[in-house]
Amino acid sequence: MKNLLATTLLSVFVLFTLASNQPIALSGCPDFDSDGICNDDDNCFLTSNPDQADADGDGRGDVCDQCPADPDNDIDHDQICGDVDNCPGLWNPDQLQAAPCEPVEWAGPFIRGDTEQDFFVTPKDVFTILSWLYLGRPTLPCLAAADANADGKIDISDPIWMMVWLFMGGSPLPPPVECGISSRPGDIALGCERGWCQ
Repeated sequence: MKNLLATTLLSVFVLFTLASNQPIALSGCPDFDSDGICNDDDNCFLTSNPDQADADGDGRGDVCDQCPADPDNDIDHDQICGDVDNCPGLWNPDQLQAAPCEPVEWAGPFIRGDTEQDFFVTPKDVFTILSWLYLGRPTLPCLAAADANADGKIDISDPIWMMVWLFMGGSPLPPPVECGISSRPGDIALGCERGWCQ
């Protein structure tokens, strides 16, 4: 009887200890930020926001939205939110570009990640980048397209970025994600010998 009581008390202690280190669960659902909204329904599941405010309607709660007034969330990835960017569709972090917001120098046209030039970003494009990096595949016709994370170089992080985006809902590829040009210095330096999409 003593063993049963000791085992029961130990089990309760272990369960209590485990429970105190776990996210609060509501009706069996996890709630990491303890704001009363289940993670699956929470528009900002790591930061408490019980009101679920989303001023720009982009599905990200204002408290964790880097651009709470820009539904496109800095579409040109120049670290300036579209609601205050003088050219919201053109990468210009220095904000020196004047209207009509057309780049003086550019790479393209191309689609970011579409190394196979078939208008789709698929695992085949990932394989193409890996083949070029590690198996001696001939030079790609548009190196800027292979720079999936737009960091100005082509390395293992590019196919990883693409796979995380394709299969795990990771950060989207930077523009152009439809046929377009890029004024990013890294894309211009890499080049796009054969801009192919129109």
